Amino acid sequence: MKLAKNHERKSVLSFEIQGTTVMGSNAQINKQLLIDVMRHADVDRLKEPLCPEPDVHILLPPLSKLRTVVERLRPLAEEGIHFRANHSGELQLSTSTENARLEIGWSGLTNPPMSRNSDGTQKTDDSEDKDPTEMHGILVSHKCLTKFLNCHAISSTTIACICANHCMILYVYIGDVSDAGGVLTFYIPAQFDEPI
Repeated sequence: MKLAKNHERKSVLSFEIQGTTVMGSNAQINKQLLIDVMRHADVDRLKEPLCPEPDVHILLPPLSKLRTVVERLRPLAEEGIHFRANHSGELQLSTSTENARLEIGWSGLTNPPMSRNSDGTQKTDDSEDKDPTEMHGILVSHKCLTKFLNCHAISSTTIACICANHCMILYVYIGDVSDAGGVLTFYIPAQFDEPI
């Protein structure tokens, strides 16, 4: 990966990826993305979105499978997709129209502890005080969810943090979590402010 200028003297982030195909032959991919290089003063003004403490964290099923399900929901997802999870390892995706409602669910998923104190130690988990079967959800745009799911090719583990009726924060680990080559963070805002 390198920062360079292309023939029109525009800044590009250039990627060179080498690997093998399914058939075992060598493959090389070169990709250039146009970028704007920001000044330090502009970077200093950037702030992460303010979010409340997530209501639930859940380890998602493989993104390739989730992507297939979301693509099938597209004809019904004009108003968005309801994304819900609880502290019992259950995940539900649903959408509805005037004439139909479709709900897909997974169970037996993991709820990883994610909350940390400022000194890096694990916070006491207050999820035991809550009803573990209570679903916490958000209505998200089908388009935003589909854009996120395009990263399925690089993901081995993805954790979704749901801030009910506010946003969903997704952490995509590149490689195994224990020795991840990096973590991509996605922020998907709620489509509507109505409670789900």
